[in-house]
Amino acid sequence: MRVPVPEAREDTAVNPRSKTLLAAALVAASALPVACGKKAPAPVAAPTTQPGGTTRPSVPALTAVQKTAIDAAFAEAATIVAQARKHREAAERIERESSVQDAYAEYREAKHLYVDAMQIVEEWLQEDYGKLTRAQIDAFMRPYQNDVAEWQKEMGRIPKVPPADD
Repeated sequence: MRVPVPEAREDTAVNPRSKTLLAAALVAASALPVACGKKAPAPVAAPTTQPGGTTRPSVPALTAVQKTAIDAAFAEAATIVAQARKHREAAERIERESSVQDAYAEYREAKHLYVDAMQIVEEWLQEDYGKLTRAQIDAFMRPYQNDVAEWQKEMGRIPKVPPADD
């Protein structure tokens, strides 16, 4: 048995004025506890325990010595990466003007510099070296990890280069 579907009529549609009145009523209702003198509920703090009932270990902050050493290592690496970028750009220019074989020397130097820069900062991004804990790396080193990821992408754009014929 089929039930007839009623056709939409213009008088059942919500008009713009009704929408405005509904919005005003919702705003007024949300302000009602404040208007009645009741305090709004305080925001709930994040729990300090894990679901199993154990407390979350706090991440030890980086010491001033660690921060200084990290900044120095990444500053040194950034200058090396700047040199690598210059070599990569020079190689790309040589490749456009002549051939990729002529650009191999510049590409080789750029790749070598990228690797050197990443080796300088590696000790601060891996817990194997014992300088930082995994929790500290996860909590404080994200911007530095993003820089290294960018360097890796740049190095990945360098074509495969045969070893030098020294």
